[in-house]
Amino acid sequence: MKKYIYIILILFVCLISSCSKQWPEPEFIPTKGINIIIGDKFQITQSDISHYDMASSQFYLNTTLDYENNKFPLLKFWILSDGNLIYDGFLSDYPFCGWSSSAGFYDSIMIVNKQEHPQFILKLDRIACWYSRDSLRNNDPRKGEVFIAELKKQGILKQGIDVNIESIQLVNDSSVTVNYKVTNLDNEDYFLLNPNVRTDNDLYDSKWSLVLMNDQTKEFLITEKKDMTFKYGEPWNLDWLFLLNSGESFSYSINYVLNGVIKSNNYVAYYSYPNLGIEFQSIEETQLDEGRIFLGKSEFIQDISITR
Repeated sequence: MKKYIYIILILFVCLISSCSKQWPEPEFIPTKGINIIIGDKFQITQSDISHYDMASSQFYLNTTLDYENNKFPLLKFWILSDGNLIYDGFLSDYPFCGWSSSAGFYDSIMIVNKQEHPQFILKLDRIACWYSRDSLRNNDPRKGEVFIAELKKQGILKQGIDVNIESIQLVNDSSVTVNYKVTNLDNEDYFLLNPNVRTDNDLYDSKWSLVLMNDQTKEFLITEKKDMTFKYGEPWNLDWLFLLNSGESFSYSINYVLNGVIKSNNYVAYYSYPNLGIEFQSIEETQLDEGRIFLGKSEFIQDISITR
């Protein structure tokens, strides 16, 4: 029943915000370069944008947005480059599942997520109501060729980090140890969450996730979930982070318990690298003397082989 309510809500919002339009709200006139227009509430021009981080799918803004006095459940947004539409979707106060894909497994809506970073970060997100092979295999428009090419042309694209699985060892029927390498692809130094440090709460432990998929055998294994107790405003510690200099790499290992028996087979691995989700007040607060604090979760997919 809730699913149909969401569908009706989306259709209603489409009617009042002209979802079919290929042009933003008429009161905003796009300027040269990248423009982000959110309904009739905000127009963000290229001078307001520091950069877009491709690894975490986030725009960092030089300015701040006053969400507090602009409450809205769902708005259309457009991203333009020199007046040409290169991306669009919805901004929402909360994640929700509006409709299923043709496979019936994946509910998705493209949004600008303002929950974690309401001041100066706009995160392009995808909402998965549950994992499936189809959902994780879908092309990710946040890394779309035209979208990325335009951001690069306008000089605001950063690569962020890349994470590769170097090896994977079977521990027992349902456990593996995965050895990773994270690389800083940019020309600035980043503070990343240190996977070898256990934090004072289970915020980050719950976000080191892994999914193993095999299309032939229909296997679909995910890591066991943990509850998160972290709430906004709780203190964090700089000791949780480590500095990864430009162009350098760092190797680490994560132990996973999956929800089924792992067989000898070829898999597609879907995994993430989480970082701070703390709400800083401005982009300046993320810049320390030694480097920038890297924010947000980065997601990756890679072919692997497991031998018993």
